[in-house]
Amino acid sequence: MHRFFLLHCFAGSLFPLICLSSCSGSGQKSETSEPPEKDSIVQETVTAVKKSSRTNFDFLCSCDSLDIWQGSIQGVTPSDSSGMYVMASCNPDPGYDVIVYTKDVLPLTNVKDKKKHCLADTIPGADYYVFEVRREKNRAAKAPNAYNYIFPDKVEVYKMYDDGWYLINTEWVRSVEELGKLKLKTLFTK
Repeated sequence: MHRFFLLHCFAGSLFPLICLSSCSGSGQKSETSEPPEKDSIVQETVTAVKKSSRTNFDFLCSCDSLDIWQGSIQGVTPSDSSGMYVMASCNPDPGYDVIVYTKDVLPLTNVKDKKKHCLADTIPGADYYVFEVRREKNRAAKAPNAYNYIFPDKVEVYKMYDDGWYLINTEWVRSVEELGKLKLKTLFTK
């Protein structure tokens, strides 16, 4: 099992430096089966995403400590990331990452609901995505609330529509690089 250490500290920087706090995940993640062999996975281009199943979990507000920052997607080169995204993270297992995608760079003050410690869900023209990824507490880290992604993992991808959150994709990832590529593919596949 490969692990990738997350350590973001959100100290006013546009790039995530990490200090993650615990929160409760959706609890919706299905049992993880063994991943297929890497060579047996056929890489396919997804031409459209479709709603499959709806969840009642509120990814934007149900985390007791949602960490919110602005930065580029981890695991891909900055030139591939194509922008500064508003992102959020909730831990622990199963844990999830949120990306708010817009064509314009959003100031963080426009996306935080400070009264509820949530992400605002009313940003005009924004698409909201969630990537549910298993993680575990990193007991060796100096930061008290540091978590590791657990790979391989079957990542569940959700998108927010007018009537709620829907599962739009499930895909195996084996590294933070593959997770970064999945995030980019999801953002730019319409």
